[in-house]
Amino acid sequence: VRSKDPVYQQAQLGNGAAEARMIALYRGFVTNSANRSALGAAIRSVANSTKPITFHCSAGKDRTGVLADTILRAVGVPATVSEQDYLLSNQLRAASDKALRDQ
Repeated sequence: VRSKDPVYQQAQLGNGAAEARMIALYRGFVTNSANRSALGAAIRSVANSTKPITFHCSAGKDRTGVLADTILRAVGVPATVSEQDYLLSNQLRAASDKALRDQ
């Protein structure tokens, strides 16, 4: 992914490969027993907190997004609102993502 070689990037991520990787990644958050256990523990930590809490992952989008969406949906936030919230990360992370690609 970090290769600056467009031919290599196309071979690894083109023709739907990037989408397939992301779908497998997201499914793995709940189908892998260790990941599911970690997600459950994170949800319990948030639910049991008596103080404000912050959570994040390395990019602050994928695992964080799944956790945030799960919590928001559990407390009654409509899917459309939660999805819009998640998609804001495309705008809010644009500069950081560009800097990573430029490396």
